Amino acid sequence: MKYNYIFDCIDDNINPNYDTIGLQPLPRPGLQNAYSYRLVKNKNLNKQANVEKIKFYHNPDLSIYYSKKYLQGELLFPKEVVDDKVNLLKTTKSFSQDAFDIVYKHNHSLPRQKILTKLNGLGYNISKEYESRFSDEELLKLGNQWETEKDIFLSKISLRFCLYPQ
Repeated sequence: MKYNYIFDCIDDNINPNYDTIGLQPLPRPGLQNAYSYRLVKNKNLNKQANVEKIKFYHNPDLSIYYSKKYLQGELLFPKEVVDDKVNLLKTTKSFSQDAFDIVYKHNHSLPRQKILTKLNGLGYNISKEYESRFSDEELLKLGNQWETEKDIFLSKISLRFCLYPQ
């Protein structure tokens, strides 16, 4: 089941129940549109004004077909500029001291040395270096790309002011 939200009778597209999800200044989320619709408990989405239910059929065979047809999404969406850094982080066994400190501060109550010893035993290295830091050249390229494309990206954003009940 797919739901469409119909905007034609909403002044300036403002509805406190409707909000964007995952807006990031990156190519892929810039091309995708995802939204949430908040319902009061025990309300039926099918009976909400401006919501239209559309039936469509999907099964594992169709999923495989479209996955292959679009090369697992590569033909639908551009390569993200951070993909190489993400892949590096997924495979590295070396992390910066700053990264460790941030994660430790927010996620752990175990003694610091016990965690460091365990990480070391698993082959992880904590160092002062940043293995996955963007180079000055990469940052300049990203900055130039953003300056060139930001108006296009920003023009796709439908601003919705939301006021949620306390």
